Amino acid sequence: MKYDVVLWDVDGTLLDPLPAERSAVRKALSVLGLGDCSEEELDRYHTINWKWWTLAEEGKEKKDEIVWKRFEEFLETIGKDGAKAREMNGIYMESLGDGFQYNPGGFEILSLFKGRVKQYVVTNGYRRSQVNKIEKSGICGMVDGVFISEDIGYDKPRKEFFDAVLHAIGDPQRERVLLVGDSLLTDMPGGINAGIDTCLYDRTGRKFGSGLAIDYEIDDLVALSSIVGVKG
Repeated sequence: MKYDVVLWDVDGTLLDPLPAERSAVRKALSVLGLGDCSEEELDRYHTINWKWWTLAEEGKEKKDEIVWKRFEEFLETIGKDGAKAREMNGIYMESLGDGFQYNPGGFEILSLFKGRVKQYVVTNGYRRSQVNKIEKSGICGMVDGVFISEDIGYDKPRKEFFDAVLHAIGDPQRERVLLVGDSLLTDMPGGINAGIDTCLYDRTGRKFGSGLAIDYEIDDLVALSSIVGVKG
């Protein structure tokens, strides 16, 4: 095998975050007595959410603030009470694991690698929501460990995040470690800075050719079988 260790991003890589996101928004609105929202309004939330997380990843906003600011903007945009933003975020975070959906090939490749390659989750998401979705999706039963930036004290793409992860798993040879993720802001630069090989996953292929020194670019997670060197 070419790699002994695979580091997995979760949202956008193993899991498609959109179904869980939409389900959690609807549940939070219902619990708060704010009614339902249209598909168009859910699309609007997705755009707002993406904007705020991008600002956090770029270091322009604090992560512990954007999680409620996104809902303040969303609620005000759809004509509801923005003062309920913090409460909505709490309900939303608790509900994120309820509507999980794997990206195509995600469950299959995790299952294939189990027991053959060491697998670890590396995520910037909040512990509260990430633990919920990782447990309910069954990811926790297929990986050898979970590393959340909130626990480590550094976010991806900081080299310190990856140094801490690699030290915790026994300081493997870095040329034998592969990071798989979908983000050109956090995953790929983080892996490159840490001196480990990187694989960009993008179902659309629109992120390919970014100019970053990425080792592999795939639109099908099953392709990792030949990259890692594990036969199906």
